[in-house]
Amino acid sequence: MKKIMIFALLIGWAHAADNDLYDNSIALNVGYASTAADATTYSGVTYGLQINQNLNVSEGAQNIDALQFTIDYANLNSYKREYALRLGSNALWYLENNEAWTPFFKAGLGIQFISGTKDQNFGDYFFGTLGAGMEYQMRGDTSWVGEITDHLSATGENTVRLSIGLKYSFGQGY
Repeated sequence: MKKIMIFALLIGWAHAADNDLYDNSIALNVGYASTAADATTYSGVTYGLQINQNLNVSEGAQNIDALQFTIDYANLNSYKREYALRLGSNALWYLENNEAWTPFFKAGLGIQFISGTKDQNFGDYFFGTLGAGMEYQMRGDTSWVGEITDHLSATGENTVRLSIGLKYSFGQGY
């Protein structure tokens, strides 16, 4: 019985949470999005796919843990807008801990295309991102991610998205 328990503990240790930040990740998410300009027209359930590439930042650069380049596709399922495609970069800050739960913050800039906006102004293509969330590491390369993200376009349109998803990370951890 002791051998079985020791073996089970070793397997659990081998698959335990790993808070390393990997080079690449893919996340599938579902949530709710709302645009402050017209919440009745531009709100609803959303689901999407996010592809990230993280670049390690040396110590002392405003304590940034990584620079993240991201492609974010969100199906908006709203009355006038079907999807949003965003290309951008974020600065990431992860709070160090030895637990499976890891809080993070991000801030970034990018360009976007949102369907259903034929009268889109030039400034609507540029956006800023502020976000915060929590990762629950199921094992080193797989985690649940909950996040609230605010996308603010250069013309002032504000879209807030609350989502939960499953993230798979791969590449060299650092």
